[in-house]
Amino acid sequence: MTRKTLKAMGVVGATTMILAGAISASAATEAPPAPGKAPDPVVTETVVGRTQIQAAEKDTPAAVKRGLVREHLNREAKAGRLLDAKAVHAAALDDESSVTWEAGSQVTEIHHKTVATAADPSHPAVMVAIKSGEAPGEESLAPSTRGSGMGADFNGPTLSNTFSYLGSGCAAKWWDSHGNSMETCWEKYRVTSIANMYEYGRWTNVNGGVIPEWYIPDYRPYEVVIGSRPRPYYSGRVSRMTNWFPKSGSATCTASSNHIYGGTISVGSGATTCQNTRINEDSAAAYMEEVYDATGIQNVTTLPKNVGLEFAMLLEASSSRTPLMEDWSSAAFGTSAAGELLGYDESYSGTHWM
Repeated sequence: MTRKTLKAMGVVGATTMILAGAISASAATEAPPAPGKAPDPVVTETVVGRTQIQAAEKDTPAAVKRGLVREHLNREAKAGRLLDAKAVHAAALDDESSVTWEAGSQVTEIHHKTVATAADPSHPAVMVAIKSGEAPGEESLAPSTRGSGMGADFNGPTLSNTFSYLGSGCAAKWWDSHGNSMETCWEKYRVTSIANMYEYGRWTNVNGGVIPEWYIPDYRPYEVVIGSRPRPYYSGRVSRMTNWFPKSGSATCTASSNHIYGGTISVGSGATTCQNTRINEDSAAAYMEEVYDATGIQNVTTLPKNVGLEFAMLLEASSSRTPLMEDWSSAAFGTSAAGELLGYDESYSGTHWM
């Protein structure tokens, strides 16, 4: 969604005050550089919590909200999910970004960072990090039957006698005025043939924005991170992670099927990126994270504009109570020059949320 589109919908110029006093923001203001020294980049960073996101949803103009919901519905329809507009929440966070999420899911924190250079101030590097997950006590939407995500495989007849669907949803669809976007989703199943065993799946799709000037490369995702762990205050419900997929990055990500329990999990649907990926996991803590890191590649035009990551966790519950998980997702976007300013920021990986 471009800045032009946001402006037409009434987001740009109409929502500056929605989160006034609720967003923590900082912008670098430096004295003129010394002769021969390039000006320092201008950094802007905002942090929005759950209360502020809920307030933004309430204060977003109705016309803007309808446009955001329509974008979400269209995106999911293309992936084979037909949703009710009443089950989709939307909020314009400021003049630069917006977010939608589905019933049964919640967004609890959003970090948004831009780094602009004097050489190209109109196309800053962008990073977004979102903490989200299942909303306790809320009924989630129907599972996806095709498109991205492992749900397409678990819904098949092969596994129908082994897995019982518990819930799924896209916890967040985030856009900015440059056309960059990130969607993060989750799903949960019970293994019916073994007591206290559950499957938890995650996937995300990240898209770089299109820059109209022909001489400037389009935005590309430089880093994408998705991860999950037991939710604080509910961590006692999970004793350990007994299995997971993929086991590592590029070496096994493209395998057509991998046994976790009671059937096979198939990946490689076209939305999965395997190059430049790595896995961080801790089975005892039931923690898993997948990282796409292309910061070492100098030629931006060789990077994909779209990056998709997905993983599955097999969780052993400590009792008959269903595990509740917490998720995080982050993405860094840039053009050839701007992207190098971000690099892989460990503060936006799982360690940031621990």
